[in-house]
Amino acid sequence: MLALAQEYEKALIVLDNLFEEQLKVDERSLVDLEIANTHWAKGDTVNAFELYDLIDTTYARTDASAKASYKRGTIYERNFLDFKSARTFYGKAKEQNPQSEVVPVAQKKVATLDEYFLHYQNIAKYDSLV
Repeated sequence: MLALAQEYEKALIVLDNLFEEQLKVDERSLVDLEIANTHWAKGDTVNAFELYDLIDTTYARTDASAKASYKRGTIYERNFLDFKSARTFYGKAKEQNPQSEVVPVAQKKVATLDEYFLHYQNIAKYDSLV
């Protein structure tokens, strides 16, 4: 809630304090994900991407890992307009944890981007014939 209210430093303090609690691995991974998302929201892309990488490797095959991959796919798609990287991260998201809520959306994103790339190739092919 603090991050949504753009009180990023307060949000990071609260999230850091959660690590003092007895957390299960899946809970700890979700706290790391929220920290990464808070860094992204405040414009700190370096720390955000470092944490997304950490989540991807440390908490592989978890809900947090799937959500981190999906978030990176969204960032690459919307902010950087890098559709190839976005497709890679969406694909990773759908493979991380089949029970994650982001999997159906990631599957649709992958299918849409695959169609986009196919149409782009067809345009290039037909353009070369003209």
